[in-house]
Amino acid sequence: MVTNSAIKPSPPLIVSDDSALLDELLRLCAAASVSPVIQRTAGQVRRVWTSASCVLVGADVAVALASLDLAMRPDVILTSHGPETADLWQKAVAVRADHVAVVPQAEEWLIDRLADCLDGDPHGALTIAVIGARGGAGASFLAAGLAAAATRRGEPAMLVDLDPFGGGIELVVGCEDIPGLRWPEVSRTFGRVSATALRRALPSVGELSVLSWSRLHEVEITPSTARNMVTAGQRGSRVVVIDLARHVDEVVATTLTTADVVLLVSTCDVRSAAAAACLSTLLQPLVSDVRLVVRTTSPGELDATSLATALGLPLAGTVATQRGVARAINEGWGPPARGRFAKSCSALVDELGKAVQGRR
Repeated sequence: MVTNSAIKPSPPLIVSDDSALLDELLRLCAAASVSPVIQRTAGQVRRVWTSASCVLVGADVAVALASLDLAMRPDVILTSHGPETADLWQKAVAVRADHVAVVPQAEEWLIDRLADCLDGDPHGALTIAVIGARGGAGASFLAAGLAAAATRRGEPAMLVDLDPFGGGIELVVGCEDIPGLRWPEVSRTFGRVSATALRRALPSVGELSVLSWSRLHEVEITPSTARNMVTAGQRGSRVVVIDLARHVDEVVATTLTTADVVLLVSTCDVRSAAAAACLSTLLQPLVSDVRLVVRTTSPGELDATSLATALGLPLAGTVATQRGVARAINEGWGPPARGRFAKSCSALVDELGKAVQGRR
């Protein structure tokens, strides 16, 4: 189980006794809203070396630091005023740095990297996109259920509504009356988004943050804005679930590139099977992992395994229709925490998490 502490990294560590370089690095830290730990000599770093979210090593102390034979760790950046000489790269090898950053040329990259240290690694979040084969398939219910299942495991999660005509997934979660930003307020956001600031600004239910559409204002979002919001969610959460519209436009296509897996939700009737076949044809060129989830409705319907075989998709699982789910959502209680639906959602999150972790 991953707890909140997993997405609250320790401050970055700066190791340098070069006053001019320190001033530059502290200015960049301020721009990234990061408060670093500063050690002016190599001998002082041992106690914080492994716990720091990232380490900025000044070229002036690189030789002394290398002599300490510290444990190998990721996210070590050798920094210097430049130029990029052979000697600088030799120092980078000596301290086993991942990157060399010469200021001021690398300022923008360093600011982004420092902000990532504060927010967390976007590649660590399990990102699930959910799309219905046709209206009424239950995709939004499943998306909300998966996000809720993640929070029951103690994992901070984010639910992103990318179906502008779905009525607002906040109604499914039961957070429509909770203050916070919706798409109209963030649609004009450009560039990198702070994960910490986004989580604080969105409506939330426990550990679940929700980015939903407003039912009062129509707004268009750009593909880059959608991607930036999802990426921020990945840095600030352990699980991100995206509820997609059924038409694969540029926004959906761009967002699909952020997903680890896409779940195509269908019932086992002939019409839904035909719709799933059409949508599957559109999805498979855009994403490498598309899986089928079948919502069972009544005896005598098509077999879920046979449907998956006919579509050429792996069957991720089945979700039984449960009257209590619809009632809980209609009453504003959100997805139920018990029952067959909750168990199915928890099992899906567990299975998908293992599958994605296994290929990273």
